[in-house]
Amino acid sequence: MDAVHVRLRGERYAIEVADVVEVEQRDQMTPVWGASPLVVGVRNLRGSVLPIVDLAAALGLPSRPDAAYVVVVASGVATAGLEVDAVIDVEPLPLFDVQPADQAGLRGRAMVDDELVGVIDVEAVLAMAGPV
Repeated sequence: MDAVHVRLRGERYAIEVADVVEVEQRDQMTPVWGASPLVVGVRNLRGSVLPIVDLAAALGLPSRPDAAYVVVVASGVATAGLEVDAVIDVEPLPLFDVQPADQAGLRGRAMVDDELVGVIDVEAVLAMAGPV
């Protein structure tokens, strides 16, 4: 399976290409009062309102406001942007090597290029963020 490999707080993560709509530079957002603490705001994406999710907070990592990119993902009927620090590349992810992870928001972990990579569970992250 191919995945978009990203960096988040110094760690490497992978998001299945099938879940990725596009990658954008992080831009201005409008805060949404009363939304989940994981939703840092919304932005206009070609006429549609796109909620932006703090992926670091969803994974239990320190949150900070300087993410550089937003990976737009879709799962079922939900579409959202996930904030990441950097986008590395699209690379294969060996599914047979994915080991279960005991961490919310992850499907598992795999070794890629001698580095442990967390495999993002997009459906779980969007469910944690809740409706906007």
